[in-house]
Order: sequence, then structure tokens, then C-alpha cells
Amino acid sequence: MRKIFIFICTIASVAAHLCATGAEKLQVPSPAELEQISDSILDEGLRLYLYEHLAWVSSDSLMKYCPLVQEINGSGVYVDSAMVFHYFYTRDDDVLFTYNFDATRAMECWDATPHTMVQEELDAKNERRDCINLALKTYGDSIYNIRDAKGSLNIDVIRVSPDLIRVYFLQGTTLHVVPFGNDYSVDINQNKDVLSFRRYHHSYIPLPIDVDGERVEAMYHSHTPDNPYITATDICNSLLYARDIYGMTTHYVLSTAFEKAHLQIFDMQNITLRFVEYEDFKEGIKKAEEYSNED
Repeated sequence: MRKIFIFICTIASVAAHLCATGAEKLQVPSPAELEQISDSILDEGLRLYLYEHLAWVSSDSLMKYCPLVQEINGSGVYVDSAMVFHYFYTRDDDVLFTYNFDATRAMECWDATPHTMVQEELDAKNERRDCINLALKTYGDSIYNIRDAKGSLNIDVIRVSPDLIRVYFLQGTTLHVVPFGNDYSVDINQNKDVLSFRRYHHSYIPLPIDVDGERVEAMYHSHTPDNPYITATDICNSLLYARDIYGMTTHYVLSTAFEKAHLQIFDMQNITLRFVEYEDFKEGIKKAEEYSNED
């Protein structure tokens, strides 16, 4: 239980610091409202993770299985019913490689058969280009790449609904950390009107994967009152880096924005998201420690 105790004591110190700021507290939503908020965040985060996951694995497969990889000039994504297609094309709009995800069977496969870009692929290519350009033209001065991360911004253009497109900017890294923060999104409607801009975190938060020579199994960070909940980008990066690469199992987000501090617990193995009162969680850890000592 030593690791758990160190973890909870660290959270306690952060909670005490945030409580000392004197920020006005929010009313805790009802259990039904918390469940609805949780489901919405989890759904958005899993969709973003799917796009990021496909970008990673399709790029790896491209390098292994596409004989004309040096001719690739760009990539795009389009969705057809339950299928998600990540395709790579040349300057002449010839598609040389496609990586597909079948949501109905949870299966992935690739195809290195060249073909001329079909209308769906061309439309997705143009929409991605136009939305990224519009987002950067409107909010480019507020979107930064963190040099210390030793990576670049990953960009995902996702159609959230028939009339809403969301452009995500996620901080990438080549370092052995789990990156959180420096993440943004821009919402654009079907008429290419910019609707809103969101900065998910105020700073870049690289969480270490090893502490005192031991691999971290769970991680945490805290959120400020103006953004009290775990974010879709947190969900995405937890799965992409912490789980898939480093084998971690749990991500805790501490929020002292409410009248009673809450922990948001993302179980990356079972893909569940729970909200619990911090004091209840701390009491549970105390009882577990006492039981462990009795043994």
C-alpha cells in the first residue's frame, strides 16, 4: 500500500493548495447529471482516441507495407456507416494506402492497392484542409507547440454531428512521458463559420512514467475551477500513451472546484469513468491500509 499512500498524500497537498485560493465553489451536480456528463466526456474522448490511434497504427503500417511510401503527400479520414478509413495520397490524388477500422466487428485491416481518389476521399481531404486553415486563421495566435515536448501538434478534424466539425490540436511528444495539456479545439459549422474556441488546460503537463526507478501504474493531475471535469483530450492521451505504450491502468483527475472536492477516476482497462468525493476515496484508502496492516 506504500504507493497508494504516497499517491493520496500528494493529492491531499494539491487539494489543500487549491482550496487556499479562495475560488468560489460550484454546486455538485446530481448523480444523474454526473453520469450524463461522464458519458458525454467518455464518448467524445473515445472518438478522439480512435482517430489518434488510427493515425499512429496506419502510419506504422504504411512504412512497412506500402512500396511507394516516398510518394505520399498527405492523409485523410472519412467515415462511411460503421467504417472509418484513414488513407494516404499523392500530389496527384492517387490513394496508395488505406487503413480501415470496422466498428461493428472492432477489426482493423490495411490495403496497399493503389486507386484514384473517390469522391468521399476527395471531400474529406478538402474539408480537413479548409477547416484546419480556418481554425489557424482565426485562432492561430493562441495555439502553440511546446518546444520542450520535443514533438509537434497532432491535428484531428472530426465531424461531431451533421452540422458540427471539431478541429483538435493535441501536443505530441517524443519523450518518455504521458503528455497532457496544451490542447485546443475549434468548432466550425457546415457553412464554415467558426463557432467557438476551447483551451482545455492552461499549461503543458508531462507526467513521468517512472518514479524512483519504478514504473507508474496510476497517474493524476488537477483541474482548475474554470474547467472542473476530466476532458476528452485527457481520455484520449490516457489511452494512447499511458495504457497502450506504458501499460498504466488508472488516471485520476482532482477537482476542488466543487463544494466538496471530487476525484474523477478513469479506469483505462474497463473504459469506465467515475466521480467520487475525495473524502470518501481517502477514507477507503485508509481502511484498505488498516486491513493490509492487520494481515
